Amino acid sequence: MIWNSPALSNWDTETGGFMHLPAMGFIEAFQFTPTFTGPLEVKEGQVRTLVNCRWINVWAFHVNSDIPFEPGMDLDTFPFKFGTFMIDLEAISMSTEIMYGLTKDINLELSVPVYRIEGGIMDGFIEGFHNLFGISQHRRTQTGRDQARVFFIDEKSRHIMLLEDDLGKTALGDIAIYGGYRILESQPALSFRLGVKLPTHTEFPLSVNDGLDLSAMYAAFWRNNSLHFNHGSGVVYHSDIGDESLHLKRWRFTTATTIEWLPVKRTGYLLHVVANSPAADFPELDKPIIELSIGLRYHGRNYQMDIGIIENMFYYDNSPDFGVHASISQRF
Repeated sequence: MIWNSPALSNWDTETGGFMHLPAMGFIEAFQFTPTFTGPLEVKEGQVRTLVNCRWINVWAFHVNSDIPFEPGMDLDTFPFKFGTFMIDLEAISMSTEIMYGLTKDINLELSVPVYRIEGGIMDGFIEGFHNLFGISQHRRTQTGRDQARVFFIDEKSRHIMLLEDDLGKTALGDIAIYGGYRILESQPALSFRLGVKLPTHTEFPLSVNDGLDLSAMYAAFWRNNSLHFNHGSGVVYHSDIGDESLHLKRWRFTTATTIEWLPVKRTGYLLHVVANSPAADFPELDKPIIELSIGLRYHGRNYQMDIGIIENMFYYDNSPDFGVHASISQRF
């Protein structure tokens, strides 16, 4: 059954909104990226809580040298140049978001993230998946499985190596506060949102990043019968760009699009595409991050559940090989 209602104000099962899932290039584990909230996700006087969980596997490397690097060569003596890096880790992150409809058109939001970086257990599964479809392993089988390692060469030709004992910690991330204003409620619904990130993190092994980050975003929602469209774009200003050796960018742009198809009233199929502008003037980090997620959404009477998988699309050395995502929200 294809269903539709002409009134956008009937939100309970019709406006599920965005997948609250930002681009997750590996630099995003250490630098803030905001999520998007749609213009119709919370009503006046209503509280909405949302718990988001992500589990991603990252394998990325770039070798800058005058000669090729072959398996078995000594990392300490090989003539690597600035720009060489290797990232092998899994990250588990969970964010709790609380939204409140202050007035008919103004809403407030608080986001509190926690995360853990570790070696994980997904390497063997991903290798098997690649073999099944004839996808290159991209050298991931040449290192040990299920270990957390970060290796890079800085501008002073120093070899920086972080192992699981350095990375494998559970930590509070950066709390963010948002204020949104709905400009239009009719189709397409449109809102504008400002945010500030507070430097509340307890562990940041790769970057200091202790400043206040500011964001400005717009979001739009419209539908065509059983297809629901959410789209948003924004800009982020980082007041502290952390470790100079990474050359992180002070200004970054981000965008997200969630398309939901509801062939029946309460079950939707999701396609979510997110993109961030390049993170740094550093090899591979100077490319955009573009990631695709597909998922399933169930609309309960006053709650909503999402599950999905995450995959990068184009740039394999600056975003996850694979990830899973789950969230549940409740309206009060």
